[in-house]
Amino acid sequence: MLVGLTSPIVGCYMNNIFKRQFYASMMEILRDDQMFYKSIVGDSYSHLRPEGEAEVLRLINFMAPQMLRIEQQELDDRARNLVAKALKE
Repeated sequence: MLVGLTSPIVGCYMNNIFKRQFYASMMEILRDDQMFYKSIVGDSYSHLRPEGEAEVLRLINFMAPQMLRIEQQELDDRARNLVAKALKE
C-alpha cells in the first residue's frame, strides 16, 4: 500500500491519515458501552471490558505492520533526502 512512496509530503500525508484512522478506531471502541466502562465516579474507575481489551489487541495486531512500514518509509525518505542534499553540495 505505502511501498514505493518517495515524496516526503506524500509519506507525511499517509502518516497523518494513519494516525487519524487509529485514533478514530480507538474512539469507536471507547464509545461502545460493551467494550469500555465509563464511570461517572471518576476516570480511575473507567476501564476496558474484556471485549474491549480483545478489540484493542486486534486493532494493534492489524495496524502494527502498517506502523512499521510507515516508519521504515519515513527513514528511507530521510536517508534519500540527506544523500541528495549531500550530492548537491
